[in-house]
Amino acid sequence: MFDEEKNEDNDFGSDAEWDQGGGYYESPMLDNTKPFVILTTNEVEDRLKAVTQNCTDLFNISIDDATLLLLYYKWNFDKLEMEWFTDQSKIRLNAGIPAERIKRDMGKGCPICFNNFTDRTPESLKCGHCFCLDCWKKRLESVIATGPLSVTSECPSEKCKVKVPPSFFKNCLVALSFNKFQKYLLESFVNNTKKLRWCPGLNCNYIVEVLGSPKIDVNCKCKFIFCFNCGNESHIPATCEMFAKWNDRIKSEGEDNAWIAHNTKACPKCKVLTQKDTGCNHMTCTQCTQEYCWVCLEEWETHIKDYGCNKINKDLFKAEGAKNDTLRFVFYYARYANHLQVINQAPGLKDQLNVFTDVMTQSRDVELADTVFLIDSLNTLVNARKALKNSYVFAYYLKNAQEAQLLEFTQKDLEMNCEFCQELLERDKTPFVNSTDSTNQSFFSYKTELANRTNVVQKFYKSFIKGITEKFAELI
Repeated sequence: MFDEEKNEDNDFGSDAEWDQGGGYYESPMLDNTKPFVILTTNEVEDRLKAVTQNCTDLFNISIDDATLLLLYYKWNFDKLEMEWFTDQSKIRLNAGIPAERIKRDMGKGCPICFNNFTDRTPESLKCGHCFCLDCWKKRLESVIATGPLSVTSECPSEKCKVKVPPSFFKNCLVALSFNKFQKYLLESFVNNTKKLRWCPGLNCNYIVEVLGSPKIDVNCKCKFIFCFNCGNESHIPATCEMFAKWNDRIKSEGEDNAWIAHNTKACPKCKVLTQKDTGCNHMTCTQCTQEYCWVCLEEWETHIKDYGCNKINKDLFKAEGAKNDTLRFVFYYARYANHLQVINQAPGLKDQLNVFTDVMTQSRDVELADTVFLIDSLNTLVNARKALKNSYVFAYYLKNAQEAQLLEFTQKDLEMNCEFCQELLERDKTPFVNSTDSTNQSFFSYKTELANRTNVVQKFYKSFIKGITEKFAELI
């Protein structure tokens, strides 16, 4: 579940994708066993054609019949092969594929437009129900407009269950519409093949084939990281079931309810309202200069020495009850929402870092290679915060205080170092731009400090994932 493929670049997705909690981030820290293959649509189309041809050769039938049979069996060739030789006639009847063309009196005119067939050439499927070519074209064009189910369209004649074969679509449709038909055929193949899944990334056309267990994270070439098993964004360490139930609860409770963590909080000392517009949780009140933690509102210096933001009241696990459950949910949701907020602010911070990079390279003669650490650090932070965010989903569904305490111990070092790293990354960089030192010594000192802190985050991220997989193996 924790294997990922490394991306080749560091670009984030769009702001909208981040606002939705999307999975666009670099994951450079885990060892990659690559238990999946990323395929193009052309490669999967070749597989579809190979399966269809195999069916044609084995059963001595046409490509049209083979395609319609495979559609009926939801592309399960093994099941089709097992049942085909038992009762071909019944299978053909159920699949809407007559073995022979049925001869019927076609009448004098088209049953749809009522024009004489002498003026318009009649066309029919194997069922023998005739319609003029113009009506067939209009019919199939309208069918294609309905979407993917069009690949299993039937004869327009009332109560006729005979399916329209691909070659008939091709003969009646213009190229653009037939391309849609082929696309829907491919979608049917992918959606009904257990080892295949479309990447859910925005505008991505890659298809992933899993080589073993479906419970893995896939890092697509488009940079979207998702769970193959459920198709949602990466939610490690939470399971698919936990992630689904968590999102259902959020939707059912409503994001405007009192338990939701708001953007505005009161300073714990002077009570003046403050708003957090950066990712760092280290707050300084502009009114009384009190330094405190945004999440737990504890005094910062004491708080950061013995990081306890993630420690829940163990009494909330002692007895079942709606009140305890709600309080636990509020506690974990506040921390989940905090990380999500920081993740959603990442594109804005990235833009700021890119502007700073341009200034340093163009005005301060700093090499571009000496600024890459900024985006690398941001990628690392987003990656770690994604895992921390989802760990609060995982924590909510733990059964007892002992398990919660074990997770808190695992979270602690990563959470604390993310805060240190975030604060460094968001540091005011004006002194570097306005420095009178032509060697940019202060900037390079900053680079060393941030790079070292980022490496620490990487280290604790690895430890975090490994610790959860080992200590909670039975839950994942």
